[in-house]
Amino acid sequence: MSNMPEEKHLTIEFEDWDHTCSDGCCYTWGTNVKVNGVELDGDVSSNQAALRLVLEHLSYTVEIK
Repeated sequence: MSNMPEEKHLTIEFEDWDHTCSDGCCYTWGTNVKVNGVELDGDVSSNQAALRLVLEHLSYTVEIK
């Protein structure tokens, strides 16, 4: 008998997007993140931000150094 915790499976999806306004003067971009099909709401402007968003969604208190 093992004392290992039950395996948990996560599906994490990243979808990059961009947008240029009709007159071409502005350009925005970002990444949408989904965990097990649930789209997370937050700023995903870096890998660090994406990691924080996912871990906080999973109810972790996060300190990234």
